[in-house]
Amino acid sequence: MNSFSSFISHHSSFQRKRSFTLIELLVVIAIIAILAAMLLPALNNAKESARKIACTNKLKSLGTFWQFYVDGTNGFMVPNKGKVTGSVNNDFFDVFMIAAPEAAMPCYMTYADIAANVRVSSTDANGWGQISRKLFGKYFQCPSQPDKEPLGGNLYWHYATIPMPTGYGYNYLIRLEKPAANPKLAVSNIAELKNFSLSSIPLMADIWKRNSIPNSLSADEKACLTRDSKAENMQPWGPCGSHQKGSNFLWIDGHVSFVNQRPVNYLTDPWSK
Repeated sequence: MNSFSSFISHHSSFQRKRSFTLIELLVVIAIIAILAAMLLPALNNAKESARKIACTNKLKSLGTFWQFYVDGTNGFMVPNKGKVTGSVNNDFFDVFMIAAPEAAMPCYMTYADIAANVRVSSTDANGWGQISRKLFGKYFQCPSQPDKEPLGGNLYWHYATIPMPTGYGYNYLIRLEKPAANPKLAVSNIAELKNFSLSSIPLMADIWKRNSIPNSLSADEKACLTRDSKAENMQPWGPCGSHQKGSNFLWIDGHVSFVNQRPVNYLTDPWSK
């Protein structure tokens, strides 16, 4: 019995020596938390880098469809804004591309088709946004853009007329009409761009941080939010960038580049000289 009791006592002592104390467990948990804090930002950066690459590919595809449109209209470019055939509203460039057979987009619809498939009711713009996200988000929504607006609760991204989940701003100087200041100058034909390199004229950029602008936000935060679709009203570089303090730009010659500072000639009218 004494030998058995001695064995039990020795075994129990060994077990007690092998157990973790509360302090040791807390240290292990703290180390795991520190490692997670170090690794999660790297993981998030890797995910955002992947989304940025996906955005580059999407912009290149939009550039191809845009070029189809220009080739099919004898050089006349997709306007920033205007009335699509069958529409009574001013629509944006994405609706022009969808409703233009020349663009040969996989999501081609006439304006009547778009209205019939998207419009839920005359007052449910959020419902329109949800449906248009499913129909057209694959082509016009930046991969980093959430389905719903930040600060907007459950509101899907939408415009006032036919809603589009557009994650890209378009060069507002590409007009459907001639400028009032110089009515003799046709501004929407690519053949008129004789004094500028096509690689220096921005066509589209990541501009999806649109929302209502609460007064509680700081000046910097307000500068990054606008509900307007015009590219010039958003500064898609620096802290306002959609991808890691910058944005992807599609240029008229079809190449895409990442921009983290204001491009040269960003607001220069290439038809003005």
